[in-house]
Amino acid sequence: MNEPMKLTLIFIIFSSFLSCQTSEKEFIVTDFDFEGKEYEKTDLKIDIDSRNVDIKLMNEYFYVPYYFPEKFIDSKYKDQTITIWRNENEKTDDFLENFKNNNWTHTYKYDLESKIVEYSYSGCMICSNMPYNYKVTYDENRRVIKLQNTISEKQKFEFKYNSNGDIIELKLYSSENKLKKQIALK
Repeated sequence: MNEPMKLTLIFIIFSSFLSCQTSEKEFIVTDFDFEGKEYEKTDLKIDIDSRNVDIKLMNEYFYVPYYFPEKFIDSKYKDQTITIWRNENEKTDDFLENFKNNNWTHTYKYDLESKIVEYSYSGCMICSNMPYNYKVTYDENRRVIKLQNTISEKQKFEFKYNSNGDIIELKLYSSENKLKKQIALK
């Protein structure tokens, strides 16, 4: 085998080795009963490549939090409220007409620093499209540390981060402020 062919083969083998490497993270998932007492604890290992442990990852693997915006900070919006209709062409000021057409809205309220401080979905209390309205709290590094639903189930999510920006703990509380689930990065 000639020298260029050997180098090419070595490069291919080395590249495939690097692409197969993943970053395995270990989580402890603890579920609590209605009184806030621990009833199940599970250790889970997840291959997440080089992704950060963020809200999207928590939703993808653990299905919490349930609803959140694509971005919590968007420099396009400062001190504004943005409303997005399901069907912009059928929007009306008549609530019953919107109800009949299933024309719900997503609303995002931004502060002066372009952070979402509140987001909601109009939905329907008597159908399967449950409404929600989350208040968002940030830490000094502009990371989400609390999501509080102010209507319907009134659940609360709390987040703690490490110095790399990974979520190291997510807690889900019931409307009675009882701990329902805790997910911790080991």
